[in-house]
Amino acid sequence: MSAPILAMNEVSWGPEGRDQPVFSGLDLELAAGELTVLTSGLGGGKSSALRLAVGLETPATGTVTVCGRSPAEMRQRIGYVGGEGALLANLSLYDNLVLPLRWLDDPPAAEVDRRARAALAIFGVDELPPVAPAYAPTNLRRLVALARAMIMDPVLLVLDDPAADFDADSADEVWQHLADIALAHGLAILAAATNPPRIPTIRTLLLTGSDAPATRRFSPAQRRTALLPALPRGPAHPDIIARKHP
Repeated sequence: MSAPILAMNEVSWGPEGRDQPVFSGLDLELAAGELTVLTSGLGGGKSSALRLAVGLETPATGTVTVCGRSPAEMRQRIGYVGGEGALLANLSLYDNLVLPLRWLDDPPAAEVDRRARAALAIFGVDELPPVAPAYAPTNLRRLVALARAMIMDPVLLVLDDPAADFDADSADEVWQHLADIALAHGLAILAAATNPPRIPTIRTLLLTGSDAPATRRFSPAQRRTALLPALPRGPAHPDIIARKHP
């Protein structure tokens, strides 16, 4: 068995001032090539669990490591697409896409362009229109955010509701494509979703109450948590975004 990319060991989390944790007992290992989806009702902690994996939150108890180190130490190798906000409005789609490269590495223009094209190709995009995000279709903005999270060659990709607002069949395509990306690129993907994937081969964990019924390792027959309850769809989810660093 390969060493885990992401390891969460008996993790609990709750906001400051709250007596009881939002969830506890989250115990998870995620290896290269694996996609795992966390789901919960509104306020159930799925987005906060993602922020723990990125290092934007600190667990109340337990440990979170990425490749055996703290998420903060691995920040440049974690691609993150959060669930609120938008791409930077004062930059074109292309400049949004390559911002992490210019911010962190500042390679020559030819290298920036090569890596931008490679990241876009992962999601089936050949060219970007020379426009600001406000003038681009929602789906294209989503794809740019995802490509931006991939442009630094991450070992871990963390996504908040990447299939939000898609119809059921299109959402299935999104989830299957992400599973294929994990395998093809040898990276681990942790995602959150209000409506869990319908694809049986995708591992799904339900965060509920203060107990997280998560299993540390899954056999192929256990890739999907059994008997997940139907969760109501909330208000339309805003565009997913990439933060300043991928």
